[in-house]
Amino acid sequence: MRAVLFITFATLSPVFAEGLSEGTYRIEHRSEFPHLERHSQSRTTTLCLREPPWPIIGAVGAFRDCTVSGMDRSDTATTYSIACGAVAGPRASAVYKTKTDRFTARIRIKLGAKNMTFDEIQEGVRTGPCEPDQ
Repeated sequence: MRAVLFITFATLSPVFAEGLSEGTYRIEHRSEFPHLERHSQSRTTTLCLREPPWPIIGAVGAFRDCTVSGMDRSDTATTYSIACGAVAGPRASAVYKTKTDRFTARIRIKLGAKNMTFDEIQEGVRTGPCEPDQ
């Protein structure tokens, strides 16, 4: 009887404290507005993701100089809230379901005094390590 030894090698990449590995991710994202589901359009972008909080892609510029609170992390999920400026500033709550090399996210966004509320949906897949200049 012969014994067979299997050795596996993994590509080493930093893993955040829990869950998702640091790296470059191809992220498909779309905004969903209440009662306008048929009008949402997906887009794809590539970003280097490191430690959370991770970016809100569709609300360009609305979430600069904001504070993150209530971050909760586990092996399979990361959640947090974002608040900007005064009481009427933009707000968001993010829920990321994570695996080592992929994630799905639903980010509930409220754009301040305009009372415009919508969700950003993200689905990301790791494509490799971050470039040194990222």
